[in-house]
Amino acid sequence: MQYLESKSREPFEVSLFDGEKCEYYSGFTDEIVSKMERCEEGIYVTTVIQALEISENLTLSIVLIRFFCVSCNSVTRIDMDMSFECEWGELDIYMTEIKEMLLSISAFVKVDEFFGGMEPASDIRTRYFTGTELGPLALNSRE
Repeated sequence: MQYLESKSREPFEVSLFDGEKCEYYSGFTDEIVSKMERCEEGIYVTTVIQALEISENLTLSIVLIRFFCVSCNSVTRIDMDMSFECEWGELDIYMTEIKEMLLSISAFVKVDEFFGGMEPASDIRTRYFTGTELGPLALNSRE
């Protein structure tokens, strides 16, 4: 989360919903980080960041980022979702840069799996990448 703050060119508001109430914060506070680290069931954190620098070559003008704490079969995890718009012709550039950013983040945070693609990216057929491997969307766009 500090990574996202360091890459944002403008301050942003973060909302945290805990299943009962929604609270608003200026950036990612220690309280939000603490609740997410405990990964309490039902925690949902969302923010809209304007001018998020993905790399030296790419800044996304508006990005919706959501974090979900999910428990299933005694396994708890945090899912992160990034939504943004780009021109179809720029998709290769955007997804390549985002994949590199996620590789960097995964070096510091325990990440079991990360992927990027079109909605719904949970469907492997709409993935641009899974980890370091190209997915069907990337391979089809290059034919």
